[in-house]
Amino acid sequence: MLVLGDTHLNEVRRMAEDWRHRYNHDRPHRSLGGLSPIRYAMALSTPAFISE
Repeated sequence: MLVLGDTHLNEVRRMAEDWRHRYNHDRPHRSLGGLSPIRYAMALSTPAFISE
């Protein structure tokens, strides 16, 4: 098993996945009008957004 200091590779993978989730679901992005990427994608798929 690969160990980085006191951290196992599986723990590093979990931490990276947690960061990726927060980045895409929780963190607002200025370039997306203050929305998270997932909320921006959801807004793009709504008929009201498309018709404007």
